[in-house]
Amino acid sequence: MTCEIDDAGTAARILVVDDSRVMRAAFAKILGGEFDLANAADGEQGWEALAGDPDIRVVITDADMPRLDGYGLIARIRGSADPRLRALPVIMVTGADDAATRERALAAGTTDFVTKPLDPLQLRARIRTHARLDRTQRELAATAEALEAQSAVDPITGLSNRRHLLEHGAQELSFARRHYRPLALIVFAVDGFRALRERHGAAASRALLEWTAGILRGRMRTEDTVARIAEDEFAVLAPATNRLQAAVLCKRLQIAFRDPPFRGPEGPMPVTVSLALVNPGREHTESFELHLEWACRQVAAARAAGGDRLLLGDRPAPAPALTPVPTSTPAPIPTPIPTQTPTPLALTPPPPTLDAALDLLAHGQGARLDPHLPTLLARLLPLLEYADRHMGPGPALGGILPALRARLDGRGIHGDRLD
Repeated sequence: MTCEIDDAGTAARILVVDDSRVMRAAFAKILGGEFDLANAADGEQGWEALAGDPDIRVVITDADMPRLDGYGLIARIRGSADPRLRALPVIMVTGADDAATRERALAAGTTDFVTKPLDPLQLRARIRTHARLDRTQRELAATAEALEAQSAVDPITGLSNRRHLLEHGAQELSFARRHYRPLALIVFAVDGFRALRERHGAAASRALLEWTAGILRGRMRTEDTVARIAEDEFAVLAPATNRLQAAVLCKRLQIAFRDPPFRGPEGPMPVTVSLALVNPGREHTESFELHLEWACRQVAAARAAGGDRLLLGDRPAPAPALTPVPTSTPAPIPTPIPTQTPTPLALTPPPPTLDAALDLLAHGQGARLDPHLPTLLARLLPLLEYADRHMGPGPALGGILPALRARLDGRGIHGDRLD
């Protein structure tokens, strides 16, 4: 039996993630003579092994495991900031007729399947194929990285690439913090991209990427930065855009991908996207790259949950530093000076603007909005009613909005109606 050899002249390293000792022993018996095996008893151990071992070429994972299951492990791998991990072949072990597991695993980003009971010849053939594929992808990635270092443009779509987004994003984030301006980062993945490529080949998947780029070009402003950041992932960096405006943009993107549909090799086919929206706040001190990584993780979570959804994924703001209380002798209390009876002060400040309210929410200060919620909702209600009538297909708000208006009317607060 010949060994599958990597570039360093050693057997290709394979990670087996399974909570069953019997299954790990079965994989060792079948693959041990040809590959260098590493083992993990659950998804958390598997993730730790991947983070610490760059030589792993293929991952084999079970679906159901304690702590972190196979779907969660795949979601972490596909949402990683490390391009090597995002492209790593992942094979899931399933039952012979377990269609539900296969569909869920495909949505999460698995590469292939093997079925129980294990077929030694089929298993070795699949592992050899994916180990060679990983080696080829690494070689291509190294070449692409060298070329990308000299360019800021993605060669397939003509959009900005990840490197340019990181550089420009750091500048935009610094400007937004310095001038107290909102900033929105939208990251999305094209659902079903890998399945399309597996079924119809590279030409069809390239056509889908180019079609996606066309949608983005037609709907973004001149000041927005639009980039392809991974195989099937894109990002939009929108300066001077608050959370409500960015959420409306996400809704428009979802509609644009549905109508008109993408024309694939077999005719029109529905395309959906999984999105994450991040508004880096002024109180966040993290770099733009960390915000981008966090958004990618949220996109992976959206895909793992079935896709075609938007997650609002701001990183938690760091806890404010506590000001130490002096323990020395307190200053003497001044003697009160008799004055005239003061004019009573208003206990409730005037309501903030909608932009200011969204900014307070983004920074975890929602409690400051409690006294003003009826007034703010009355301001926002006409916009919601208008959007419900004019934004096209999607979940209806008709049953919610009349009840909300009646509740506000009961408090004596009335919002204008937009017709």
